[in-house]
Amino acid sequence: MLVAQRPEIVALDDDKSSKAKKTNQRFAIGPLEPGFGYTLGNSLRRILLSTLSGAAVTSVKFEGVSHEFSTIEGVREDVIDIILNLKDVVVQSHIEEEVTISVNVEGKGREGTQITAEALNTNADIEIFNPEQHIATVNSGHTFSAEFTIGVGRGYVPADRSPQASIGKISIDAIFSPIRRVSIDVEPMQVEESTEYDRLILDVNTDGVMTPRDALASAASTLRALSELIEEFGDDARGLEFAEIEEEVPQELARSILELSLTQRAENCLEREGIGTIGELLQYTPDRLLAITNFGKNSLDEVIEKLDAIGLALAERDGIIVGAEENVEGEIDITSGGDSSLNGSAGDAFGIETSEESEGDN
Repeated sequence: MLVAQRPEIVALDDDKSSKAKKTNQRFAIGPLEPGFGYTLGNSLRRILLSTLSGAAVTSVKFEGVSHEFSTIEGVREDVIDIILNLKDVVVQSHIEEEVTISVNVEGKGREGTQITAEALNTNADIEIFNPEQHIATVNSGHTFSAEFTIGVGRGYVPADRSPQASIGKISIDAIFSPIRRVSIDVEPMQVEESTEYDRLILDVNTDGVMTPRDALASAASTLRALSELIEEFGDDARGLEFAEIEEEVPQELARSILELSLTQRAENCLEREGIGTIGELLQYTPDRLLAITNFGKNSLDEVIEKLDAIGLALAERDGIIVGAEENVEGEIDITSGGDSSLNGSAGDAFGIETSEESEGDN
């Protein structure tokens, strides 16, 4: 079975310290095989927008009103405006059956009485997420009486596709989906030497009933269930297997430091430090090597010379790559009082005293 690089999923701009329920979140998925970005992105977007379930106000019945093109005595908004306001109510139902809520509000005061979505929050099975949503205004001396039906469904269901309502009950276009907006973007992603891989960016916006993270997970669950049905259709499915692909260490870096044919003193110092391969040695700067006990300037010069012979060099120091033929003219010797005409070995370039191992290094 072919093995592909396992992609990672990262929540961008994720503030874990915030306790507020987020309604907008961006996610990055990658690396993906070339072309998989739009394939996966479009599939998830379509599922997010059309298949996630939720609750909404599906119908309403006003006292003394038979159709939506009417007005209600003592109410400033007409029926059409009230229905539009009801579409913006964000509600969650904890049961699958329809729930009917009756509202009776008497108008008081010169400005009348404001009716908000909070008036629907009278049933333990119903939870309103935007109780401040305006529904209607009742003038003083008048009464607003209505019955609201809250149902559960998925996606968007227009009023003309709703079950036939009883006389006087007006069906409403129901937006059951908790998803408000989903956008995708695919950008190139580099894996080792290749830049052909995809990185999928998903921007998910919800109404607050469900977090974007849970919404994305729910869409992926639906996609997986559908894919498994198709997988079971065949007798011998052979798909890609996703796993962490370890980057191969170049053969040159995997070689033992013994192959550099260093002096016994230098080899012993490096082995005591736990440096066993050339790759491990290249992670050290000259300063770090000189900090090893009994590893002096002559040993450093020897290591630099051996590495340079095979086209390698130690790690950078202050932006300078150290090599056996490093031209250090113009650099300031920190031990010479600012003499800028220094010509010598790379060990001298770092202002290193040489008296500690003038002959013992070999």
